[in-house]
Amino acid sequence: MKAILMAAGVGSRISRHIDGKPKCLLEVNGQTLIERTCQLLRKFGVEDISVVVGYKSELIIDQLDENIKFYKNPFYRVTNSIASLWFARKELDTKVDVIILNADLFFEEKALSRLIDNKNKSNNSILLADSSRIIDADYRFNYEGNHLLKYGKDLSIEETTGEYVGVGLLSGSMINSFKESLIDLVELKEENDLWWENVIYNNVPNENLIYIEDIKGIFWAEMDYIEDYERTLQYVKEHNT
Repeated sequence: MKAILMAAGVGSRISRHIDGKPKCLLEVNGQTLIERTCQLLRKFGVEDISVVVGYKSELIIDQLDENIKFYKNPFYRVTNSIASLWFARKELDTKVDVIILNADLFFEEKALSRLIDNKNKSNNSILLADSSRIIDADYRFNYEGNHLLKYGKDLSIEETTGEYVGVGLLSGSMINSFKESLIDLVELKEENDLWWENVIYNNVPNENLIYIEDIKGIFWAEMDYIEDYERTLQYVKEHNT
């Protein structure tokens, strides 16, 4: 198993509150978010880790050890995560499971455990969601049981059954077709404003093949706003995590 962390974006919604540094370098208990994620991945035996950088890339590279591989998206200001993954497409060459996640996340260890423990439930892909996040959800999912039916920021509250966490796992059995679809969208159709998850949606003819693992009750936060960071610090303080 290998992992690819997305760390190229500017994070404009929180940037002015954190002196313009990359979101993944926010610290919790003296450890940056991206360091903590790499540590958790290694705890679960994931040693092959790549990071896609862009904005202030040198700060992130200096923070991590020499065993991490780096890919740079020089067009991070005008592209989305699909382009970042394209720059790391070399990591999609082998038929092993690949975890792809946002580097500005804080999540309990149990979230990663649920993802990895359930990898055999889907021959395609697994995406983490949280059914306790409905009203204030950012990227919205509609799923029934464990099968994704609809997705997007424009889903109504009534349609939304959970918020996407920003963590996914690609089965090794579908890596080749996933990579082909990624190249098609980026190089041929020039859809560089899409999220990397759109490759999954585009690649799967039947959306019911996308497995949703609901982690309701497990703490997680993506640092989009300063309130997300403050909520994380409060949680860590209260739970001595």
